Amino acid sequence: MAGASATRRLLLKTGLIGLAGLSFPGAAGILPAVASAATVETGGGIVLRPEDHALLREIEEYLNSLTTLQARFIQINPDGGSVEGTIYMRRPGEMRVEYDPPVPNLMVANGTFLIVVDRQLGEATHLPLNLTPAYFFLRETVSFTDGLSVLGLERHAGLIRVQVSLDEDPGAGSVVVTLQDRPLTLRQWTVIDGQDARTRVTLVDTRFGLKLDDDLFTYIDQPSNRTR
Repeated sequence: MAGASATRRLLLKTGLIGLAGLSFPGAAGILPAVASAATVETGGGIVLRPEDHALLREIEEYLNSLTTLQARFIQINPDGGSVEGTIYMRRPGEMRVEYDPPVPNLMVANGTFLIVVDRQLGEATHLPLNLTPAYFFLRETVSFTDGLSVLGLERHAGLIRVQVSLDEDPGAGSVVVTLQDRPLTLRQWTVIDGQDARTRVTLVDTRFGLKLDDDLFTYIDQPSNRTR
């Protein structure tokens, strides 16, 4: 498996860090809490009011109800550049991200690994899926109380934003998930690193509940192409 620094350079170069980022030095850019000024930060998270917990449970139920997703996306990278493509998601554990030319890269999550493929170089980097931001969406059960810390929560102007980090690896950064309110609909996510560099992915023309072909989530690589 590729070293963290080499893999991160690859992800930054191609813009793939939006879902495959790893080894961030810390979380930054914490969202304000929904609760009043009485809400304070405690450790890695925030203190939430009962109504905040109710909102998080509602978001959990919505995310866990998602079976499949297909959408176009626009990704804004930390340097201000943008790339576009198509994303397919089948929960739990499976995802495919196809970038439009000239980006020569592909990402496939097969339930165990998130595989980052450079089709131009013929190389594939395998990352443990549970150590990537993509795992937030792809885990079997999304729960804000199981291995996650809620760093911020905001409900404003018809949108809900919730920011989370992994308890076991808080240095991996954080993810801000943006949903449309009433009805809840996944719209966007942002990955934030320790220098407040942000990669934002916005979904367009999203379709839910489609039957997706198994081949979308299969990648067969040659041993000589696998980066370790």
